[in-house]
Amino acid sequence: MVTTYCLELTRDLTASEYASFQGLAGPQKQKRLSQYQNYQDAQRSLCGDLLLLYMLRDQFALTISLDSIRNGTYGKPYFHNKRSVEYNLSHSGAWVVGCVSTGGSAGIDVETWDKKGSPRVMQYFSDEEKEYITEIPACFEQRFYGIWTLKESYLKAEGTGLHQPLNAFSITMKEREIEVFAGGKKLKHQFKQYVLGKNAICSVCSRTADFQGPVNLGMQQLVDFIQKVIA
Repeated sequence: MVTTYCLELTRDLTASEYASFQGLAGPQKQKRLSQYQNYQDAQRSLCGDLLLLYMLRDQFALTISLDSIRNGTYGKPYFHNKRSVEYNLSHSGAWVVGCVSTGGSAGIDVETWDKKGSPRVMQYFSDEEKEYITEIPACFEQRFYGIWTLKESYLKAEGTGLHQPLNAFSITMKEREIEVFAGGKKLKHQFKQYVLGKNAICSVCSRTADFQGPVNLGMQQLVDFIQKVIA
């Protein structure tokens, strides 16, 4: 089972909340937080770890220190002392999303389409993907980021990230069915896609078809939860 959680950043963390909460982040994340030049970027990154704590408590009644997070060969994070729990996080604009899985690896990606799709990236898409994206000009941005997030979620589920070329596989969308092909063969991966708000799209990938959610949260709900954790 793969459960998706979507946090809308309906307000900023206050300076005191940020200072109180950043110690809950994993050690590698804490180091990165200090390197951000932009507060919004730092806040989104920190909220990813805070959302992870919420997901673990909500889904498994687990209280796991994020100190146990390690990174795989290509950078995908995992709990070295709880390998039965798989998770993945992503953030863009006003959204921070995550998924937790008990059925193997899963990947998630979110993007907002208030920015132009990149023609430079399009060269790495398959002919089928390009045809789908450009078929309806008025839907170009939504379809571009729809395919982009599906491809990213697949790479994150595989744990390879962009170390695996984007053009090494192809996503097809027919009505509500989403499939992935590589080397001319259909792969067993399953997908779920959600539109968030007015201009964001989130895609989840796993080898299981048992998708749950999304569980929607606002910032105050997350803050109230975290304050109870540190009380």
